[in-house]
Amino acid sequence: MIRALIFFSLIFSACGGAGTSAPFQMTNRDRLSNLDPPGQELAFGALNEIQVNTPRNHFYSGFLGSARPKEFADTCFLIAASEWRGAIGHFLDQHCPHLPTELQTEWAHDAALAQQEYTICQFDRQQHEDNGRLPMTGTWVLHNVGSQRDITVVW
Repeated sequence: MIRALIFFSLIFSACGGAGTSAPFQMTNRDRLSNLDPPGQELAFGALNEIQVNTPRNHFYSGFLGSARPKEFADTCFLIAASEWRGAIGHFLDQHCPHLPTELQTEWAHDAALAQQEYTICQFDRQQHEDNGRLPMTGTWVLHNVGSQRDITVVW
């Protein structure tokens, strides 16, 4: 009897009592689409397409925290969205020659729309002269892209 009384009182209190609480309503201020910068949906769509169309083990677009931690990186550097667009375009050209050039260009453009700057953490860097260009070797990890994803690129 006491157990039943406790059980029903817990359920009653969790429900907020009969008619005492209003149903949850999401306001415009809370909607995710209002929090995302323009183009982020296009960027995530392009990143998904790149992942699906890239040979296995070369490109991953995963949940936050799914990539290797920054603490173990050989180096980390900051690049602009235009540099990321050029790098991902080069990656697609190198790893996806089966895709039409126009599609590669579109995906590279859209993939760079998630944010203005990207922090690249590089692992397994192969030592060679970069001549002022981006070091497209080893593994790149982009943490917290659009506050939603980690991206891993294996060159």
